Amino acid sequence: MTTQSQPAASLRETAQRLGDEAIKLAEALIAHPSEIVPNGGNEGPAQHFLADFLKDKGYDTIDVFTPDAVPGAQAHEAWWPNQTYTDRPNVVAVRKGKGGGRNLILNGHMDVVPAGDRAQWAHDPFDPIRRDGYLYGRGACDMKSGIAVMCMAMEALRQAGVQLAGDVILESVVCEETGVYNGTLACCLKGYQADGAVVLEPTNLDICTGLKGNHVYEVEIPGKATHNCLWWRGNSAFDHAIYFKEGMKRFEDLRTAQLRHHPLYHDADYFPTPALVDDIWYLKAGEAHFFAVPDQAKLMFMVEMLPGENREQVKRQFERFMENWCAAHPYLKDHPPVFHSPDFRPIYPTAVSLEDPLVQLMQQSLTQLRGQRANTRGFESACDAMTLTLWGNTPAIMYGPGLLENAHEINERVEVAQIRQAVVELAEFIRRYCGD
Repeated sequence: MTTQSQPAASLRETAQRLGDEAIKLAEALIAHPSEIVPNGGNEGPAQHFLADFLKDKGYDTIDVFTPDAVPGAQAHEAWWPNQTYTDRPNVVAVRKGKGGGRNLILNGHMDVVPAGDRAQWAHDPFDPIRRDGYLYGRGACDMKSGIAVMCMAMEALRQAGVQLAGDVILESVVCEETGVYNGTLACCLKGYQADGAVVLEPTNLDICTGLKGNHVYEVEIPGKATHNCLWWRGNSAFDHAIYFKEGMKRFEDLRTAQLRHHPLYHDADYFPTPALVDDIWYLKAGEAHFFAVPDQAKLMFMVEMLPGENREQVKRQFERFMENWCAAHPYLKDHPPVFHSPDFRPIYPTAVSLEDPLVQLMQQSLTQLRGQRANTRGFESACDAMTLTLWGNTPAIMYGPGLLENAHEINERVEVAQIRQAVVELAEFIRRYCGD
């Protein structure tokens, strides 16, 4: 047991020693493919491996359960339907404290996006390799290194003999990547709640105290077909889609001017556009081998909201702007685009107060270890921190190794030095937050 006269150096030394073990654990997790598939996933083997790994690490309980098995979960307002959970368990390990301290959740998701075309990878995506200071493999960045870090930070506390005052709940969950979030929701509804939570998403070891919300749109844009050799006699839905996109960019520019000084998204290097609008990821117009002016185009994109904004209000502002924009078009004014909301979970922006002990003690821990203040900002995307905050009654921040730009990409990677650093920093934060 540590005492006030025993400095944190013992814990720091132990955590430094376990940095390589964290990298090895991340490699082992990468080697267990856990890709999502439509309405499902194959996280089971990786989750069972992790549960076995944790069994002799001093936890009071290890709970392995599928999200749909939690009583009342499927009737909850936040439950997202049409998913299968065969051999897709959550793994929750609890280490009880001696009492009198804050309780903490450490959360990570085991599912990864599909590897894609394996011929484009420099190596097998599920055969992890280290090269030039990086660990490569599907899930290396998002977020099996994060799971390894939280496991080894807890192991460092155990091996250093630190008896925490508060409880620590370690969660490895399923079905996060598709925005379903039922894995973490099930943990919340099973009673796993705490004073605060850290979600080990890749933040470049910055402290991210808020995250974005969004709404996904599918828009049908009409046109008038005619033979492609008489293009000028028709009305191309593809050209109309370009006009529509110009309007999206205009609205995005207005939003950027309004949000440029947002307390979490003001840094133009990280966030040249604080809230995205002009981010079309799908476009279809016309039919191959039909030789006709396209009479319909379809776009898919999302409109983002920042913490402090009302999601429904931003949606209404966008839709009104685009209606007015299209009303100035010679064809679209009489044939307006049709807006649909496809089957995606609503994502709400959330944030934790900068005065919360979760943020204050994380900043103190990192400042002491680094000799300078850590960057505090908003997260670039959405994640399970929303679920913990809104439905778990647990304010959640994000902190973890890796750059989000390296997540989901071919040849996904994470800097191994950040894995080692994160084990030390997270272990010290846990000690401060939970008390010893």
